[in-house]
Amino acid sequence: MDFFSDWFEFILTELSGIIPLIIGIILIATVAAWNLDVKKQINDIEKAKKRTKIYEAFFICGLVFFIIMVAYSLMVYIGFSSPGSCHTGTQFNENEIEAFNNSFTSFEGAVTGSQIKALLTRLIANQKTYDDELEKIPYVYINEVSKDKEPLSIEDGSEETIVNEEVVETKTYRYIDSSNIVVIPEKGKDIEYIRTISAIKNGIENKHSYYVSFTYQDNGMVDFVIISYDAEQKGKDIDMNHLHRDEVVSVNN
Repeated sequence: MDFFSDWFEFILTELSGIIPLIIGIILIATVAAWNLDVKKQINDIEKAKKRTKIYEAFFICGLVFFIIMVAYSLMVYIGFSSPGSCHTGTQFNENEIEAFNNSFTSFEGAVTGSQIKALLTRLIANQKTYDDELEKIPYVYINEVSKDKEPLSIEDGSEETIVNEEVVETKTYRYIDSSNIVVIPEKGKDIEYIRTISAIKNGIENKHSYYVSFTYQDNGMVDFVIISYDAEQKGKDIDMNHLHRDEVVSVNN
């Protein structure tokens, strides 16, 4: 089911052949309606047969055209989404990739906690901008948020209670460990990405020195933003071999 929904979304958003496809559908529907109209309104059986054959020929042509467009869209979609492809349906040139990466890689190296907060703020803004374009939403990994290793509280919705006969809405929270956090963008779970990064941001020590490094997707775009608590290690305390989006399954809970 996911394949067909993704394919349909791909046709609507990426495939330039969508207009001929729609024309083909309209042509089939129109010819079918004409065919019914001819059979009802023309009394002369011979004329009705001749006209019906003409409309049926148009109908067959439209149907063949429609099948060709469906087959073409499937081939293009499969080609774009195959494992060997370096993107997930959207093509980017080198300048676009460089400009995109620069918004994050400018924080690379040893940085203060305040700069980490600025980076996390940028990641949240980036997620809101691109939403379901997952290839443009970096994964985030941090080995330690703070020295005290206190659990992080994440906003988890809200609940309503009645106080003095009035309905009062209060936020609810859940807690996660502040070590080895992986934040993953997922379709339909954008709020989880934002809330988890916000919780990390709240726990960052402003004056402490962290270290930021990156891994990259096959197409050159930033894949993982990696934050190490100990700047002196320069990221050597983190095994980056497994920090690739294809190997990570779900958001940290």
